[in-house]
Amino acid sequence: MNKIRISVIIAASALAAAMAATLPAATAASRSGPPPAGTARLTGPMRADPAIHYRTALASPRTLKANTVTTGNWSGYAITAKPGQTIGRIQALFSIPDVNCARSTLGTAGDALFSDWAGLDGFTTKTVEQAGVGAMCTSTTGPATYFAFYEMFPNPGVTFTGVNPGDAIVVVVQRVSTGWELVLQDRTTGGSITTVQPCPTHSTCRDANGEEITEDYNGSVSFGHNLADFGFDNQTDLLATSGGGRSGSLASGGLWTSSTIEMVNGAHRLATAGPLYGGEAFNVGWNASR
Repeated sequence: MNKIRISVIIAASALAAAMAATLPAATAASRSGPPPAGTARLTGPMRADPAIHYRTALASPRTLKANTVTTGNWSGYAITAKPGQTIGRIQALFSIPDVNCARSTLGTAGDALFSDWAGLDGFTTKTVEQAGVGAMCTSTTGPATYFAFYEMFPNPGVTFTGVNPGDAIVVVVQRVSTGWELVLQDRTTGGSITTVQPCPTHSTCRDANGEEITEDYNGSVSFGHNLADFGFDNQTDLLATSGGGRSGSLASGGLWTSSTIEMVNGAHRLATAGPLYGGEAFNVGWNASR
């Protein structure tokens, strides 16, 4: 790892340390409890914007080497519950990268895309319960459009304006009695999104995986959506909890195994996940748009 990447990790770790005292409060939906199932509670500058379209795509991982896989649209880390176990909760802390549209090559669909999310399922299953942020370049001469979202895939994502590059974001996704609670808090602006959603109709949400992912959303390069130049995407304070209530880092252990995910387009490496420091922090570096 070069000196620049090391310094990025150190900076991200400093951010996590500075916020450590308040992070538990950020993981609670609200002192008044979560909103009614199927609804969303917004605070601060968060505003629903259905004109922004977000849709994840399943990873379809291919083995590269032991504990490392490649996909066309995901990069980061995933954990998979061991037999008889489930993943009941995942949390992550990250800063929104300043996406460089000028250095991004637009795909045949006319855009270059980036998202960062934490969620359950999707790595080895057919649903994803996730929340995060995204950015979209539709020109190489103008700025990116930034947004927040939650999604219960295969249902389409629900998108919101109100986030900006540099904002510190906390995401928590967890199983609750009435479904899945998805919480996104912007610690810079005080904005937040809290919702409890059921598993999509005709789907089975298995709580088999937990992920912290950088994604080329809406498909991949193969579908005309190139990867926007996000520089470095840094994640810290990663924590997972089993369905039985035991918490731990994303490192492999008695309850789950850990996989590194690299984003590729054929022989071209689009985004590379760095080492998993203490099981709780890593970064993803942008390499190419297509």
